[in-house]
Amino acid sequence: AAALRAQAASFNSTAARLESELEVLLGSVASLSSGLALAEAAAAPDQAEARAQRACRLNEKMMRLEEQAQLAAISAADHARLTKELHSLKGTERLLRALEQRLEQRRWAS
Repeated sequence: AAALRAQAASFNSTAARLESELEVLLGSVASLSSGLALAEAAAAPDQAEARAQRACRLNEKMMRLEEQAQLAAISAADHARLTKELHSLKGTERLLRALEQRLEQRRWAS
């Protein structure tokens, strides 16, 4: 049970960090999107090739950020599942303690 509590604490910490990183990543995606729009608006029409290359690089960065965000979401889902399992184990632990107390009471009563 103590090991599970320590593992849950570790997962809670990891989930909090991943949620924070996910927020940063989503902010970066939004920033890249607006940067792309500004770059396209500011570029002269004769710089179409340079704009296309910049747009391609920004799209690649956005795809990497989206992949990282998906990994963070998967980790958060794993954390939620493990937290649910921990609560279930805590319930089982309470039940076992109650049974142990009953057995002890019966021993003393005998």
